[in-house]
Amino acid sequence: MAANYDVECFAVSATTNDNVDNLLAWIVDTFAPITATRAEISSFRLQSFLHSLLDVIAACFALPNATRTPDVDEEVSKLTSYEDIRSLLRGDLAEKWDANLKHRLLADHAQYVTVHRITPSLILKEGSACGPSERATMEYVLQHTTIPVPRVHCPDQPHLIMDHIEGEMLSECWDQLSSFMQFRIACTLRLYVRQLQNLKSQHVGDVESGYAGGIFFDGSWYGPFDSVKRFRQFCEWIAFEGWRPFACAARLNQRPIPPLPNSCSDWAPVFTHGDLNPSNILLSKDGVLWVIDWGEAGFYPSCMETLVMRHHDTVVHAEDHPPSWKRYREFIAGIATKEEQEFWGHFHTAIHRFPGRDIQ
Repeated sequence: MAANYDVECFAVSATTNDNVDNLLAWIVDTFAPITATRAEISSFRLQSFLHSLLDVIAACFALPNATRTPDVDEEVSKLTSYEDIRSLLRGDLAEKWDANLKHRLLADHAQYVTVHRITPSLILKEGSACGPSERATMEYVLQHTTIPVPRVHCPDQPHLIMDHIEGEMLSECWDQLSSFMQFRIACTLRLYVRQLQNLKSQHVGDVESGYAGGIFFDGSWYGPFDSVKRFRQFCEWIAFEGWRPFACAARLNQRPIPPLPNSCSDWAPVFTHGDLNPSNILLSKDGVLWVIDWGEAGFYPSCMETLVMRHHDTVVHAEDHPPSWKRYREFIAGIATKEEQEFWGHFHTAIHRFPGRDIQ
């Protein structure tokens, strides 16, 4: 109803009385708003102080930033046409690097990879593997943060051509690092996430097209949404559809009906990477931490970053990600409430029933 008629709504159950209190509280707050209590203000200030203190600690131990970038002008100047690129993709360098990348990703039997090394200093990511605004996103992050991100080149080419970073993915080297080095990496990533979350927008989705997608959207893209309110209503509708089968099953089996999905408390869009996992973080040979694969980045509720990391840790890579990595998740990206976890869990179980767009 909310998504169709652009009105505020609450998921209220007349059977279990779930969320009736929330509805009554909203009515009271609308007509007779209650100001925050002194205790609530004190708690907020304490939390803000602790977050700031952790940021200071992280800044003391963070890894150094990139100090120089390679000169790739000569290599870029040779890419005058797509035929030049096709020729390089068939070369020995690309073939050997492709085979090595499969091995590094533990995917030796994969038919192909979508990222190729075409010159000593340049990488090509196939357009079919890129998000709808991945090039624009990388340029946006380079312009607005100090996060080490590969530079992009050849804007007229159909594929994404960027700097090659000589280093190892955290998925390759994490277990070989000392505990102190792991802590320094976590500190560095915390500061990266803080920089991203300081970037705000009035709209949801990626930086250029406005489409919303990512791991919780099951590989499809939705929107664009003309307001945050419309995006929220869409998500609440999908989450309700994800909750309903569980409620019906509980009723049939005479079990307690699970609580209705309760949406995020803060829907203000902040910038998120959207796929922050050890395979997308590179530790270069000079000790700089690089972040790659920005295809699912965009403006989303602040809880999204930690929820995506949690999904990788507990579902996608439950057997691969070591406990020493998982324990830093909340330090890096913040804490998601139980309500937020359940809400986006219901959303994820239902979104496949509502096809979005397949954008390349």
